[in-house]
Amino acid sequence: MLINQGQSPLTAWNANPTTTLLLLAVAYLYVTGLRRWSNPSYHISLWRKASFFSGLFAIFLALQSPIDPHWPTICPRSTRCSTCCCV
Repeated sequence: MLINQGQSPLTAWNANPTTTLLLLAVAYLYVTGLRRWSNPSYHISLWRKASFFSGLFAIFLALQSPIDPHWPTICPRSTRCSTCCCV
């Protein structure tokens, strides 16, 4: 998906409901699992929970945002950077 001339980057997002629903389902299962875990063997810290949801948000951004067509502008090498190849 490309951003056309005069189009706002905020309106150029990919509106794929399947991706959004799957990520919301994963978040729901995670929260439900944490609530139903009556006798945990270890404490799930706030940092671990924040990391999980930050990862889900990163996946959402990678799959829904219009950044991929502009990749050569962001990373001008012929191949993607090794730090960004997982997105």
